Amino acid sequence: MINIDFDQAQLEAIAEGLNGTKEQIEAARARALRKTGKRFSTSVKREVAKRERMPQKAIGDRFFVSRVAKGGDEVTIWIGTFNVDPFSIGKPSQTAAGVRAGRRSYQGAFLGTIYTAREKVWIRLRSKHYSPDLYPTKKQHHSGYRGSLSAGEFGHRFPVVKASVPIEETVKSVAEKQEGQIGEEFVKIFKQELNFEIFVKGMA
Repeated sequence: MINIDFDQAQLEAIAEGLNGTKEQIEAARARALRKTGKRFSTSVKREVAKRERMPQKAIGDRFFVSRVAKGGDEVTIWIGTFNVDPFSIGKPSQTAAGVRAGRRSYQGAFLGTIYTAREKVWIRLRSKHYSPDLYPTKKQHHSGYRGSLSAGEFGHRFPVVKASVPIEETVKSVAEKQEGQIGEEFVKIFKQELNFEIFVKGMA
């Protein structure tokens, strides 16, 4: 949930100036809250994608804006912040240097179906190219495989870790930065919606 800070007196002045009824004001406020929430979500998604060098569609299904009933004064915005799989960024391709997915490169990585049924991007934990920033799932590797394949010719191959892009901190940073700017946007949208209630719906 985001907090919208705005000048209550300014909102009351708009309502008084347009001479809206209580019902019209409540309807306009509800729609303004939801539209403000959607614009906030879109803005956060755009900035996160830009910072993380990934298409917006890679995180497009992680944003949810709740409905707001007439008279409601709260909108809830949910953003999924679990790590992004490279396959969501762009179809990974194997190169001599590693794997490339979209605008991201994973030097020393390879494609494989080691712990999963679907192909993923992996790197050996002992690789000189391993970085916890690119492979933040080290604790999730299967220790059982490590024990059973630690001898003989397979010893140098395991364990391996899966590549993913952590976005939680980026989402928090972007959301906190934009939250302070959203009050002005809410007031502007409220005025537009109240105008619609009075001069479009009210005249129909």
